[in-house]
Amino acid sequence: MAETTKGHANRKANRYSERELAGIAGFTLFTASVLLAAFSPLLATAATNTPVMHGLTHGTMFAAMAGFYFVVTRFKGRNELVSSNRARAGFLALQLLLPGIVLIETVLVFALPLVLQFGLWAVFGVSCAYFSCVWADVRSSLGEERIRAANLWSFGLAGCIVAGVLTMPAPTALTAFLMLCAGSFALLAASPPSATELTSERDERWLAETSRYSPNGSYIMLVDGMMCGVIAGLVVARISKGVLPPITMGAAFVCVALIFLLLSRKAPRLLAMGRVQLVLLPFLVCGLILSGFLQAPWNTIAAPPLFVILYLLDYTNASVLSLRGTLLSISPCYCFARGRFFIVLGQALG
Repeated sequence: MAETTKGHANRKANRYSERELAGIAGFTLFTASVLLAAFSPLLATAATNTPVMHGLTHGTMFAAMAGFYFVVTRFKGRNELVSSNRARAGFLALQLLLPGIVLIETVLVFALPLVLQFGLWAVFGVSCAYFSCVWADVRSSLGEERIRAANLWSFGLAGCIVAGVLTMPAPTALTAFLMLCAGSFALLAASPPSATELTSERDERWLAETSRYSPNGSYIMLVDGMMCGVIAGLVVARISKGVLPPITMGAAFVCVALIFLLLSRKAPRLLAMGRVQLVLLPFLVCGLILSGFLQAPWNTIAAPPLFVILYLLDYTNASVLSLRGTLLSISPCYCFARGRFFIVLGQALG
């Protein structure tokens, strides 16, 4: 009887509250919108629907994200910024600018000057980076195991949403994209407040007193991001030319979630930053070498599996970073932004 009561108490403790579920649902919708923007031709216009322009616009987005992460790590009021509903509303308005303008361009068949379009991509990248910091702050109220579960299931569901949206015609897909952004904001606004202190002094003190933040890890994340950006650009270029179906990207993200789930169940130790690199490196090197010698259409066929491997590295790194601040008792958004800066910068360069 005692064991039954204890088991029931543990299950009850592991349940998410309604506000926590709202935050997880909000992050799921946010993740889907970021994946759609970053790794699909959904937001391409007539002027930017070429491989070169795709690389420039999306590189601008990732560079803006990296710039925001860099600023956040040096901004004293970072915790107040990410917990402010007024700031969230402002960044939501910024996030809606790009998809809203692209929808209007698609319906009315006109084109903005390229300078403005690049500016919109930069603004969108900044807002995406802000909301990722919001989620890093929100999930600090969850336990370690629940953070892992929330990360995994939200990403898996986001992959399914991406696959669904990419099967829609352009105007409908853009409308769905806008609804994803608005829905993610509404749900994140209903999420529980951060459990961290409203001061950033501990962050700088921790950084000064410890040497746990290894530069070698930063270089690895930078290289991972660069390779992910290159392969993603190749896959999206094939999608925009009609060689691959749009649903390819959604299927790739679902595969990433399934592989991560399998490793977390069967070999969780392999998901550490260093070990996952060693496990996937042979597959990655062999795939890159083979793709260099393969001719069409075999190089196109090899690109999606390579992207799955690279994004699995990216996703694993992001998952570890989302836990690190909580485990070290410092600002989660500070720790997340400091590590995520290198991954996103690598994607911009790639």
